[in-house]
Amino acid sequence: MDLRSKVVLLTGAAAGIGRACALEYAKRGARLLITDVDSDGLAQTRRLVGEHGVEAFTIEADLSDLSAVDRLAGEALDHAGRVDVLHNNAGVMVASQIIQLDWPDYHFQASVNLWAPLRLVHHLLPAMLERGSGHLAFTASLNGLVTAPGTAAYGLTKAGLLAWCEALRAEIRGRGVGVTVVCPGFVRTELFERGGVRDERFLETVRGAPHFIGLKPEKVARISVRSIERGRPVVYLGWERATLWLKHLSVRAYDTYNGLLARATLDLDR
Repeated sequence: MDLRSKVVLLTGAAAGIGRACALEYAKRGARLLITDVDSDGLAQTRRLVGEHGVEAFTIEADLSDLSAVDRLAGEALDHAGRVDVLHNNAGVMVASQIIQLDWPDYHFQASVNLWAPLRLVHHLLPAMLERGSGHLAFTASLNGLVTAPGTAAYGLTKAGLLAWCEALRAEIRGRGVGVTVVCPGFVRTELFERGGVRDERFLETVRGAPHFIGLKPEKVARISVRSIERGRPVVYLGWERATLWLKHLSVRAYDTYNGLLARATLDLDR
């Protein structure tokens, strides 16, 4: 896909991977519709995008509210007339042991990470299929395949997204609409701080991780946008791919590893 003049609707664009993706799209001359619940961060992304000669249209939206998701789709179409690339990047995490999770924590993460992307696809895919062109992209996570202790609810939503995209890709194959799912491991963003933390030791472990551990948002964005251009179906990023191989080789060994990880990163005495 040549992204020049293509209309891209990008969620979670106020910071992190989303902001970096916005800049990658701007470098390619795409027409950007960017959205986030953080209006100040969104304005900053718009300013940075403008430095590349692209004026992004901003839409403030809380993706945990499905009525806001509906309005977002409508406003995007009203402004641009169409969406060529829907990039579902927004994500939230509540870092917590399962025993400490409140039910609203599940609802919050599922709403943003799973229901909002599905709802946007529900609104925008029919027109793409009618035109015979378009692309659906998703920032998922390796956590949906190898779920680390303290991230169960987050992993649950990403696993659901991966399964849904797998079926979607098969059902619309050959109809001109591509599906790309990017699965990074640990990325150095403010995901943990912004979503919420129930286990303080988990946050301390993340903050104390050596600098060389973790992907930079800019690298994830660069590979994500390039993968969309090339129509790649699934992309895995990060050292956590090794744990995925371990899981395939021996579930018992993987469970032992995950148990040790839980004791190293969580306050299990609480």
